[in-house]
Amino acid sequence: MEEVEEISTRIVVMDAGRAIAGGTVEQLIRGIQREEKVRITPFSPSNMMTNQLRTVPGVQSIEFINNEYVIGSIPGSENLNRILEVAQHHGGVSNVKADNPNLEDVFLTLTGKKLRDEEG
Repeated sequence: MEEVEEISTRIVVMDAGRAIAGGTVEQLIRGIQREEKVRITPFSPSNMMTNQLRTVPGVQSIEFINNEYVIGSIPGSENLNRILEVAQHHGGVSNVKADNPNLEDVFLTLTGKKLRDEEG
């Protein structure tokens, strides 16, 4: 899939011999993206930090998994700076990572199948 993303200008997603979606990689990703996700690893996680992160405009969900916050926001919220300000106020972060969907995520979302799923 990585090669397809790099060399293709338009893509058609097919499932069981039917075309189910088409467009540029960016268009296909926008079509499935329900939220933007950022992962932050705080030095000092706390309930107070979690509660303050929930008040950041655009934040839809917060999970704390393996010592990192996974924060989902409405696409286009542009709230990363505010999220980092909250984290800084509560001791800072050691790592920040944006989870950006790719073409494989598009295929999985649209078909419900992994690329290597076998037909049953």
